[in-house]
Amino acid sequence: MKNYLITVIVILFMTNIASTAIASNNLIFQGGFEGSGFELPFVVAAGNTTNDVSKDITVNLSSTTARHIHLWVHNLQMLPNDAAMASFQVINNLGQSSTPVKLNNTDGVDTGIIKIQDNAKAYGGIGEGFHTLLLRIDVNKLKRLGTNIPLTLTNKNTFRFYLHNEAYAEGASAYRIIGLNVYNSSYDSILSGAARWNGPGNASDAANYIASNSSTNINEGLDLWENKTLLAKPGESSIRA
Repeated sequence: MKNYLITVIVILFMTNIASTAIASNNLIFQGGFEGSGFELPFVVAAGNTTNDVSKDITVNLSSTTARHIHLWVHNLQMLPNDAAMASFQVINNLGQSSTPVKLNNTDGVDTGIIKIQDNAKAYGGIGEGFHTLLLRIDVNKLKRLGTNIPLTLTNKNTFRFYLHNEAYAEGASAYRIIGLNVYNSSYDSILSGAARWNGPGNASDAANYIASNSSTNINEGLDLWENKTLLAKPGESSIRA
């Protein structure tokens, strides 16, 4: 019975991912784009520093008509007074930088530069009810740093993801990007390069995040599922999976 339930859950999960990818014009959840200089998912993490950190990826586009950037982000948290845990910036191939977009509600969603699903808004927006959110960034509202002039994405761009040190005191030290796409005004993807999916353990840095799909790990997981005693609420007896 447990094996049957696991199979059903996995199928439903994968179906949900596939459906969301189709609905989002093939938003890529795991893999990379050949020639674009990055793989997904990737993590932006503090490590041992107490300073702000950032991670750059190179994003190549087939045209300069970008109008929408979609980021599927996991583990953004809401800080006191809705301070931004993270920010996003674009640097085009002309050396022009955008003003960083704060990935929060006050400076991002409420200003219209970021759009999120209505149900996510109903449950508190960024950093609240949903651990993973699709952030739709309006490219027309990206301005060159220090000016009110719109930034144009070129055929080659750097996407820079910041993690701000204000988050560390709140126990937030990392987030990850699990999907990314760029669209023109007709919602045609203009990412240059073919989508490439990686299976578990096949990414170049997989050893840091994903256990290998070995018989030892499979058996260990099965043992945990079948035999692990779980903690119940205080005052209640132990429960099993």
